[in-house]
Amino acid sequence: MDYKSLKWGALKTYAKEQGINTRGMVKVEIIRLLDNYEALKPFKGIKETHPFFIEVQEVLPHIKAFKKVKSYSREPKVNERIAELFMTYIETDKNAVINTKCGSCLESLYHRMVINYNLMAKKYGEEPI
Repeated sequence: MDYKSLKWGALKTYAKEQGINTRGMVKVEIIRLLDNYEALKPFKGIKETHPFFIEVQEVLPHIKAFKKVKSYSREPKVNERIAELFMTYIETDKNAVINTKCGSCLESLYHRMVINYNLMAKKYGEEPI
């Protein structure tokens, strides 16, 4: 990652890790010092985690299978778990209802789950489907 594209807080943290005293400096001065600094340590980045990625692991193979073959799971427990995760972490409308008995509703749920999983993966630095 290029340190020139970092936001202020991350750039300041990175400069401190390099041993530069950033007190009273502006972003341009810190970048100039980092440009002239001889031995830069690699930037590890700041990674956020989200509990969604831990909980979705048990149903992730079914979601990946839907993306590949466009067929949802026939197991009611799997569908209910995916609907529960969707309602907990993704759906913003508190009055939304998901019918896990309807085939077209399930297909729509799986499709929306794939899209939103990939959006969250991009945001939190995880591997997309």
